[in-house]
Amino acid sequence: MRLIIFVGDNLPKLGREGLLGLVELGVASGVLPKDSMHLIAKIVSLIEGSRVPPKRLAITIYELARSMGVYDKEAEFLSAALSGV
Repeated sequence: MRLIIFVGDNLPKLGREGLLGLVELGVASGVLPKDSMHLIAKIVSLIEGSRVPPKRLAITIYELARSMGVYDKEAEFLSAALSGV
């Protein structure tokens, strides 16, 4: 959830290429895991292809996980904060 919000907040500032370039630099320098590029690219595509705001997408992923029996305390807290509860 935090990653979707991070990408959603920084995509308008850095643009697709800037954000992916930042991730590429992080991977090349060993700060980020190698699979980060693929994951960030998927999130960027999801945000760009959706009319749903990134924060709502994060909440929806949390709701999907809960419906599948996956519970995470941090995600629950973040979802409540984003929902305004």
